[in-house]
Amino acid sequence: MQLEKLLKFRRTLVFRLTLLYTLSILLFSGAFLGYRLYRDSGHYSNIDDGLLKDALLTSQRLDSMTGMSKGEKNEYLDNQTKRHWTLFTRILGSKGEVLASSDTSSLNIDLNTAVTKAINLDTGHVFDTVLLPDGHYTARIISYKVSPDIILQIGTSQKNLQRIIEKRWKEFCLVLTILIVFSIFVGWFVAKCAISGVKEITKTAIEISEGNFSSRVPIKGGGEEIDKLATTFNDMIEKTESLIKGMKEITDNMAHDLRSPITRIRGAAEMAVTGGANEQDYELMAGNIVEECDRLLAMINTMMDISEADAGLSKLNISQVDLAQITEETCELFGPVAEDKNIKIIKNISKSTIHFADKQKLQRVVSNLLDNSIKYTPAGGTVTVTVDADEDQVMVSVNDNGVGISGDELPNIFKRFYRCDRSRSLPGNGLGLSWARAIIQAHGGKITATSILNEKSTFTMTLPRIPLHA
Repeated sequence: MQLEKLLKFRRTLVFRLTLLYTLSILLFSGAFLGYRLYRDSGHYSNIDDGLLKDALLTSQRLDSMTGMSKGEKNEYLDNQTKRHWTLFTRILGSKGEVLASSDTSSLNIDLNTAVTKAINLDTGHVFDTVLLPDGHYTARIISYKVSPDIILQIGTSQKNLQRIIEKRWKEFCLVLTILIVFSIFVGWFVAKCAISGVKEITKTAIEISEGNFSSRVPIKGGGEEIDKLATTFNDMIEKTESLIKGMKEITDNMAHDLRSPITRIRGAAEMAVTGGANEQDYELMAGNIVEECDRLLAMINTMMDISEADAGLSKLNISQVDLAQITEETCELFGPVAEDKNIKIIKNISKSTIHFADKQKLQRVVSNLLDNSIKYTPAGGTVTVTVDADEDQVMVSVNDNGVGISGDELPNIFKRFYRCDRSRSLPGNGLGLSWARAIIQAHGGKITATSILNEKSTFTMTLPRIPLHA
């Protein structure tokens, strides 16, 4: 069980971020370590350079030792050794015999290897490293060939340097250990904080998948990226919830609006089967069934047109049209209907309204707006149709002094199947305005409505004067 948890933890983003953070610390520490090794090697090189320099200076002074006794030479070399802070200075013969030497009695260092190397050296000099008496630190020795018969040998301790380097290494290892432990905890903490917002989003997504569409990701200020992700996620859920509610409303409204014609069709069919109707009655029933089927088909086709327009898939037959002419013809078409209801149509139509659009669909939109105004305006009322244009847009406005729309109902009138309380007793299916808005939006325009209950209503559609292409 513990192994399974460990393996699961290894696959988490927290573990990976923590590991990445720790590895970056180790990489930085490794770079620093390489730098320290380079510096330490430089210190050892400085010792060799110093020994070589001392050997050169001492070899130049050997002539001053001519005529000295061995004891005097030893004393001279001892003084040189103390002056340069070295371990010893010796002069050897070609066979390795000691001709003169500083005091080496307290050193207890095996110098044979260095001597052997010096004797076998043909030209130049050679360096050697030997252990000091404590067996832990070392001394560095140069064997310098002064002449074929004389070898100068100088040794110096590396103890102080090695102790400093050793101390530095201990401090470095301690700091590195603390740094690694600290980086693990800091990396884990940073990773936990970084993905806390992701966990909130995951939690919210699980709740939504279980049906709780009201759940939202809290914005806690966990960082610009996380907050932006949470905000975007919440916006997506808002739109999804709105879409689902809209689909539910559409489904409910469709079920309600389809039930009546289907019921009438079924009733007519039952009467045709069970009743003793004559041929004329059958023809009348068949006519009613065809009429109801046409209504159903019209409703379904309108729904499909709205869906295509909302999805940006509406096929528009773009051509150059005169919106003023379209409106004028529509007003003439509805003139007899308005006259029968004793409603006066007032026209304020501009002549310069050339536009690029789908003529047939715009005719239907204008007809829809004018039909609604006449339908909901009582006898003796007026409907004013205005067409205007400027350099940027073309506008058609239909104003009436009819029943008006309440403030609560006004925001919903463009929704599919929505019908105001006063319109439920009149023919219609609540798709006209929804279809009109979808078509106008497909043309890049917009349609708006303002109304005062029991006073007036105004519907305005605005289209940009930008040539559209089919």
